[in-house]
Amino acid sequence: MFIVESLSPKDFFERWLDGHAANEILRILNIETEYRIAFTRPLVERAISEAADGNFEALHFSSHGNSSGICLTNGKDMSWPEFVELVKPASGRNKALVMATCGGGDKELTKALTAAGVVFGWVFGSTSDTVTFSDSCLAWSILYNRLVDHGFQRPALMTTLRAINAASRATSCIAAGTEESTFITRQKNKCDVHIDKQSGLACLPFRHLSMPSMKGDCSWAPYRSSFSRHSTGSSSRSYVSGCLRRSMTFPTHSRWDARVSRRTVSTSMVGQGGMELSAANASGSPISMNPGGAVTRAFLRKEAKAALKFQASLMLWILATTARRDARVQAWVDELNEEWENEDRDRIAIVWTWYECISHLNSFPTLQRWYYQDVIQVRASKDLDEIILRTIAMAFARPAFEVPLHCETPNEFLQALKDSQKALRTGELVDRESRQVIRKAIGGYHELDDDQARLELGRIDKQLRQLRTQLEQGLRDKIIQRIDGYLNIQDGALARHLEELRQQCVDDLNHVLSNAGLPTI
Repeated sequence: MFIVESLSPKDFFERWLDGHAANEILRILNIETEYRIAFTRPLVERAISEAADGNFEALHFSSHGNSSGICLTNGKDMSWPEFVELVKPASGRNKALVMATCGGGDKELTKALTAAGVVFGWVFGSTSDTVTFSDSCLAWSILYNRLVDHGFQRPALMTTLRAINAASRATSCIAAGTEESTFITRQKNKCDVHIDKQSGLACLPFRHLSMPSMKGDCSWAPYRSSFSRHSTGSSSRSYVSGCLRRSMTFPTHSRWDARVSRRTVSTSMVGQGGMELSAANASGSPISMNPGGAVTRAFLRKEAKAALKFQASLMLWILATTARRDARVQAWVDELNEEWENEDRDRIAIVWTWYECISHLNSFPTLQRWYYQDVIQVRASKDLDEIILRTIAMAFARPAFEVPLHCETPNEFLQALKDSQKALRTGELVDRESRQVIRKAIGGYHELDDDQARLELGRIDKQLRQLRTQLEQGLRDKIIQRIDGYLNIQDGALARHLEELRQQCVDDLNHVLSNAGLPTI
């Protein structure tokens, strides 16, 4: 994904940068991205040239626009025909164009593409005259999560479109092959989302409760909780009581005033306090959140049944979890939605996972600062860096980086390298045997505040990728063999090179840890 951002000077000052937000989402999804800020036409041309040379699958263009064309940061207007000529080098039948602009889905753009003979396999955009920052961030979060899971299959894209249109106020559309000039739009104010089985829609975020719009005013009242725990044999209970009143003002739309009610949740292990949150937006559409407890089918159905008794009639019921995406949980949600549809209930259930929490958290500096400082008590960027570095160190402190290569079993060794690289990139470390997540940081090395550490860990990431690639290629070419279940590298020079490359990863990581004042491995 190649992202070009050319918003107004005020947008850059206020950090209303949906291209930057999309870049953060894509990085969390482990998608290769390049992000460029282009204030002038020459810089836009240079960025498009880089996108074409890099053979990226999709071009994301963020700017202000309307039915006539776009406007760059320096205030210069560009008509749709001019824009089409500009992006022509990056076009192709297997390429996608994402227009993060007002009017980016306007038919005039498709007419210009067709007239110039410029073809993109897919064009994504909005037909709305006005698209807010929060709407834009929400739309691209849904789009990119689902593209990662489903690709460009037409049925899945139709579901994606309905999801975006139901969750945001901007009317979105997809041009299915720009030579066809085919647009699909939604009826105004109609919510007709269907949730696919095992789909990326499991992580559909609902912006109003996840973060405030940075274009509006936001005030947070103090939140206080009281905890008392007592053991009763093999089970324990946590009692949580608290009151949160949140009043947010969003431009041209909602004002929230919500109260957390007292709840008690008991599980077979140490329980989690659950908090039930409900509110209504300016149009009177109510929503609710009631997270808490282990995510089982019984738990989900129990909470969904309880939500039916709420005084307000809900449109959205949200299961919030800090766990990863889970196809099994999504299947339960699909089952629930099908039942509600058969009962003619005008509501849907969706799931928030940790991926969505972090991607949106990192897109809103004010909310991010509040979370790190007041929720998890991280008072400085150095504290957050330490959490990430300790997680990465744990990933490298394993036999795969210690024992000689000829003592390694191929499959387990390659899996260990993959796990270490995943921890390096995402901050998520899984157990070698159980495959369960045993430690989770807020993000991978990309999220480090220390520029030098981030640079050095990026180099380690490339070294790991090189090590994995050469091992896999050697096994395919029979240069490296499996003998009695172990690696056998007959080429002595190759064996020494791989050993040195692996050791270089450890040495470079120890250098980073030492500079941060942390124990080496």
